[in-house]
Amino acid sequence: MDYQKNAHGTYEFDLSYISEGIIIGRGFGSWNLEAATQWFNKQCDIHKEHLEGSRWGMLSDARKWELCTPDVTEYFDWTVQELVKIGLYREAFLPSTNIQKAIVSHYGEKVKESQRKIEYFTCESAALEWLRLELKPIR
Repeated sequence: MDYQKNAHGTYEFDLSYISEGIIIGRGFGSWNLEAATQWFNKQCDIHKEHLEGSRWGMLSDARKWELCTPDVTEYFDWTVQELVKIGLYREAFLPSTNIQKAIVSHYGEKVKESQRKIEYFTCESAALEWLRLELKPIR
């Protein structure tokens, strides 16, 4: 498993790839635009190394992630659209609050014309099982 951890001030993240076409991302702390940019760049690096040319899934674990500055929210609007362009097909999201769920739902509205689908979970194993089932027919 490719394990990356980046700490800078009040934020951290861990992005890793597992062989079933799934990127697992875990956010920690409160993020600024620098953190969000590093997060997006690492996702693109993993995609390029392991998933280029295929559809893929993302497990986004936000249970220890705190909210972010407004510029990060705007940036995430753009990044979701860019990730869909490079094959993001399914996303399983583990929120810690309803506010997080509402914010992520907003990103989904920006890419309704795509085949991207997002589901919300409270259990990581159920989220991974759903991603594996969703990705199986296309792999």
